[in-house]
Amino acid sequence: MYHRPTTFLIAVLVTAATFVILGGVEKKTVCACLGTLVGVTLAAIFGLAAQSILRIDGYRQEYAEALLQLRQTGESGIGISGLLTAGVIVSALGAVMGVAMSISSAAQELSRVNETLASRDLLRSGMNIGRNMVGTMTNTLILAITGSGLTLIVYICSLGLQPWQLLSSPYISLEAVSAIASSAGVMLAVPLTAAICALAYGKKMP
Repeated sequence: MYHRPTTFLIAVLVTAATFVILGGVEKKTVCACLGTLVGVTLAAIFGLAAQSILRIDGYRQEYAEALLQLRQTGESGIGISGLLTAGVIVSALGAVMGVAMSISSAAQELSRVNETLASRDLLRSGMNIGRNMVGTMTNTLILAITGSGLTLIVYICSLGLQPWQLLSSPYISLEAVSAIASSAGVMLAVPLTAAICALAYGKKMP
């Protein structure tokens, strides 16, 4: 099961390197990093919970059988069962990074324009900004996942299965878990990043 912490460690390194290159080492970068990591962590937790409830794992993913054959022959030691959660982390990372950095940048600019802005007002502004971003970011995730498996989706629908059969199929379950867990990470990253920025930039009221 080592791939889960390895994937999370890679997400931490990618987040830190990307934000430092883009914005340098400053308060905005730290806020964006913290918001991203918390959002991705919550997406991974949501993915694990969904796996447990729906009783699905990485063994049902594409090419899992090929990886299993490699492992049986000793050519690969990759753990397969948790690859679904690792995929959720990777899928959520880009969108959460975008939301976190946008809110952090906006908070920095607001504090520069009005240095007396209270934390609660900055939190409210961050929530308003993030609320407008959630819809587009979740659409981006869902459409990207749908587009990558469009051929298989058309094939499954052409079989004439009943709606309940489609929803209970392994492929639909996997894609639904990935899309919903990633979207949950994006949505939860908004209030958390806004709260972090409010604490970092807002003026404490007496």
